[in-house]
Amino acid sequence: MSPFLNPQGLIHFFFSEKRLKIQDVPKETEIMPINKAAIIGSGTMGGGIAMCFANAGIPVHIIDQDENNLERGVAVIKGNYDFMMSKGRM
Repeated sequence: MSPFLNPQGLIHFFFSEKRLKIQDVPKETEIMPINKAAIIGSGTMGGGIAMCFANAGIPVHIIDQDENNLERGVAVIKGNYDFMMSKGRM
């Protein structure tokens, strides 16, 4: 048996993780609608997050330190939408 697959260690890890689980949000917590979003950074993640908000119909404002990066990020987003439209996915 591999020393890395110690069953006692795995069992301990499983139950320790269960005990440390963060409690859920209280049921009476008011859910607030998202009316607009701002994304900092227009790289791969920023562009993807911006597209998710836009796909949900939420207005998005993208902020980037560098104007060239912002233009490139917006061009990638536009290209993604153009591709989806060409495939009939939109």
